[in-house]
Amino acid sequence: MPDRARADLFTALRTAARAHPEAFALLLPGDRLTYRQLTDRIGEHADALRRQGLAPGALVGVDVSRTVPALLELLAVMACGSAYLPLDPAHDPKQITDRARPHFLLRDAALIPFAPDEDPVVDDIAYVMPTSGTAAASKLVEVPHQAVLHNLAALNQLTEVTPEDRCLLLAPLSFSSSVRQLFLPLLHGASVVVADETQRHDPDALLALIATEHVTSLDTVPSLLALLADTQPPAALAATDVRRIMAASEPIPTALARRWTALLPKSRFFALYGLTETAGIVAAHLVTASDLTEDGHLPIGDPLPGTHIALQPHQEEPDAGASEVLAVSGPGLARGYHRQQDEQNARFVTREGQRWHITGDLARVDAAGRTMLTGRADRQVKVAGQLVDLTAVEMALHTHPAVLEAVVVPLTAPHQGQRIHAAVQLRPGHLIDNTAHPLRQLETQLHVCEANAPETTHMYQEIYRHRVYERHGIVVAQGATVVDAGANIGLFSLSVASRAARILAFEPCPPTYQLCAANLQLNAAATVHLIDAALGSRRGTAEITWYPGATGLSTLHPDPAAEAATLHAIARHEIETGAVDDAEAWHEQAADIIDGKLRGHLFPCRVLRLSDVLDMTGVRDVDLLKIDVQKAEADVLAGIDARHWPHIHQIVAEVHDIDGRLAELVQQLHTHGFHTVTEPDPMSQGAGLHYLYARRPGYTAHPAAPAPATPETVSESVLLDERDLVAWVADRLPHTHWLAAVTGLARMPRTPSGKPDRRAVARLLTALPAAGQVAAGHHDTEDPQFQAVAALWSEVLGRPVVSGHQHFFLGGGTSLSAARVVSRLRRSGYPQLTVRAVFDHPVLAAFCIALTSFQEVTAP
Repeated sequence: MPDRARADLFTALRTAARAHPEAFALLLPGDRLTYRQLTDRIGEHADALRRQGLAPGALVGVDVSRTVPALLELLAVMACGSAYLPLDPAHDPKQITDRARPHFLLRDAALIPFAPDEDPVVDDIAYVMPTSGTAAASKLVEVPHQAVLHNLAALNQLTEVTPEDRCLLLAPLSFSSSVRQLFLPLLHGASVVVADETQRHDPDALLALIATEHVTSLDTVPSLLALLADTQPPAALAATDVRRIMAASEPIPTALARRWTALLPKSRFFALYGLTETAGIVAAHLVTASDLTEDGHLPIGDPLPGTHIALQPHQEEPDAGASEVLAVSGPGLARGYHRQQDEQNARFVTREGQRWHITGDLARVDAAGRTMLTGRADRQVKVAGQLVDLTAVEMALHTHPAVLEAVVVPLTAPHQGQRIHAAVQLRPGHLIDNTAHPLRQLETQLHVCEANAPETTHMYQEIYRHRVYERHGIVVAQGATVVDAGANIGLFSLSVASRAARILAFEPCPPTYQLCAANLQLNAAATVHLIDAALGSRRGTAEITWYPGATGLSTLHPDPAAEAATLHAIARHEIETGAVDDAEAWHEQAADIIDGKLRGHLFPCRVLRLSDVLDMTGVRDVDLLKIDVQKAEADVLAGIDARHWPHIHQIVAEVHDIDGRLAELVQQLHTHGFHTVTEPDPMSQGAGLHYLYARRPGYTAHPAAPAPATPETVSESVLLDERDLVAWVADRLPHTHWLAAVTGLARMPRTPSGKPDRRAVARLLTALPAAGQVAAGHHDTEDPQFQAVAALWSEVLGRPVVSGHQHFFLGGGTSLSAARVVSRLRRSGYPQLTVRAVFDHPVLAAFCIALTSFQEVTAP
């Protein structure tokens, strides 16, 4: 191994730059920097930071949301002998800074004191990296230059990156894998191709980048490799210049390596293993033909030179010797955890004079002597007193031929203990027919998954019959570009998909986003690019309130009084027009009905600026900007830079006229050269909702006749019963590992690094109407109370109800039909019962249990 004792990453970079001054170092969106230009830029940035008072040993928080400037800034911080702390707006940077206490924050090249009196970090620390997880739970890892340099030099003995390579920087700068993806090429004279946020999330855009920039080295997580292989044409993948694939951060299915080696037979596939605490990769395996003969997962490979790996007993493991905890030792270890001494004492230990990191990964040695990952020690939970390995359940689901991805989480349901639930994303052409949302065919031959039937009917009539977004001269011509802010379940995007050449649709509520994604797939809406974010005035994160009973009212700015007024206005309109067939039930229980509809769930969501998205996607002109974002319409417009306003030709917005907002927006649009028309929303008169139509004079596009929707698109899909997947696991694992429920997702939630986001899955499953209710507990179908309630449900729903698993709302129930049920039960012995009980316990068995409890509580 070369002597790196006195080296640091920036010094090593300058050495490479002297050897390859005119070679391209960074291939950026819209720019290219040679090694000479890169080091010159870093030097200029570093000089500016020193003039502002940056000295060696400081810890500097760097905003890494702006990928290109942040790259230069964090390199300049290291050039000054300081350490950088990546701060991503998507990961609650305030939590990180409050815990890390950096000396400075670096924003737009300005050094801002944060905790200048803190003790300096050790001068050999390159960065302090949060581990993946929520900001509150992540550990802050202090990583020395020497540890990174050792691991990179050792890794390249196997991977052999050369100056002829073009390597993709795909990981966000807030993840430790970005260090490897950046410095492994740069220290060996290769070029780094920097992916932007859109390319990281969009397989089509990512493949285009790989092809146009002639990427030769692809380093990413297995999940993203699987997504590329499943969504992109094999011929297009095979035509790329990729000759080296490195997969890390997750167990790697053998079948995935087999697919990629078949696609790119001249490429080399490396299975890598490492952690933030080990400063990168510590074990690697070059896949050979003999590895691909069996299913399962690839081994982690052999330790890199100078590194040692050992297994130690896992205290929570009931079967001695089955799996043990992986421990790593060697010069690649991090210094430890920043300001987290208890965690450091538990995870970094010294034994017989040798320092070890206890990883928390479970592994075993197979019959061939290979070290195989089997899960995480912290992914074992107790259910009914029995230890359950969640990773084992995920692996069992992955073996099903229809399953693309699976995430298993423990959930606690009312009147039950903890149960195991799974979310699965199926391979293209497959659907779960027993999902949390029913499938419905609309009059235009569209097939949609819906949150609730009355709301779908209301939106369908507005968009398809009354054409509320195409009035007062607003047109969507053939080949138009449309932005759909507030896509909901996708009906507006679907209504113009046959005419528009490109639609950017935004839906920030995770449950509604899943429905929208499913509907776009069901109806083959290839022109729609769906983004799981809100549009706002500044980029970052926010908390959105999702109302499952009224998804169209979900909002970043919750106001229960305003939401209730809107629902009252809609109900009043329906009563006046005769759309409601039981006005008496509404008047009797209106407060309870609205309370049930406005039971909100909070979700974190990304917020993007429209101008940033237009830059990232290369969109020049927007023919129509449609805005339906529940009191955030002004925020959407505030995210448009002056340079983009002339290229936006038409706007239709639903405006909440709060404190004169409608007049303000009209004046703003007049200032930008639009002619405007406003009209109140006829469905919610009195609630202050208006439609604002804005059109540039001289916009000459003419409406094109819409092409007919593709009929029966859903019939082309293979329908898979949820019970098939439950049985699949039951056939392969002990009864302690059996699933309570499986929910199909159109798109698996992901972390910014591309891994499945288990926390997001758990939040999503908890909020879905069937979560925790599918297996609602034991019930006696001969019980008189159960039979009476089942008969009442059958009468109100207009369909037989014979199973305790019947879900009231998924069986066609509405808030008004729930009010009917409650009205009848009030007259038969439950005078204090409210509609809230049906919303809280929508499954028959659970409702009967709750009814019994309610009777006991209210009995005299």
